[in-house]
Amino acid sequence: MIANNGLCAAQYVLLPTQMEYFSVYGIRSVVRRIKNELQDEMGKERGNILGIVPIMTQGNKLNQLTKKLLEKYLPDVPVLAEIKRTVKWADAAQERLPIYILAEKDPQAREAATTAYNLTESLVNIINQIETAKRME
Repeated sequence: MIANNGLCAAQYVLLPTQMEYFSVYGIRSVVRRIKNELQDEMGKERGNILGIVPIMTQGNKLNQLTKKLLEKYLPDVPVLAEIKRTVKWADAAQERLPIYILAEKDPQAREAATTAYNLTESLVNIINQIETAKRME
């Protein structure tokens, strides 16, 4: 019920998922729910799926195969930049620091912070495109 309320209230939806079979299967059902039910009930102003963010990836064959399955089953939902598995996120949380502060002294944290920054930039661009298209209608 809480998830449904959140989806109804959300103007945009970002779907993080691990690149594993059951995660992708779950994402498929969420996307179907949003597209088939929520957008029909609430209109296009709600539940715009910005994309899928692969998280905790390791660059192995399973992750690559799963990403291809995701792109095959959900071709109209963009797969965005992946967030690789690293302990630097946990290190930053343990030290109660934003990842970009930890990145100043740690190269691995710098890579994680750069990935997060690039993902944020791409999300802002996607939202700007959607909002510009709405104003043109």
